[in-house]
Amino acid sequence: MYTSAGNAGFITGLYVIMVPFLGLLWGRRPGSGVWLGALLAAAGLYLLNEAPGLGLNIGDALVLLHEAAGALKILGAALMLTGMLAAQVQRYYANSIARRSAEK
Repeated sequence: MYTSAGNAGFITGLYVIMVPFLGLLWGRRPGSGVWLGALLAAAGLYLLNEAPGLGLNIGDALVLLHEAAGALKILGAALMLTGMLAAQVQRYYANSIARRSAEK
């Protein structure tokens, strides 16, 4: 056995904390509510952890790597959707300007 269920559950829940930290690397500054929520999530996950000790073995490292990839996926989707929304707004305004120009 490479990891315990308690350790895997604890590490899996850490993506809630990883997303704001990785977002800082991409220039996204989360608000204070996000940091408070991440801190409370970490504290709750720690209290729910039933595994003795917090040693890191190969299974824990693999779960941590998987969750880091999941956090990057969430940030990537957020950035992509933000860009798509901006493109839709630009397209809307360009179309409305073109329609107004055509009416004159």
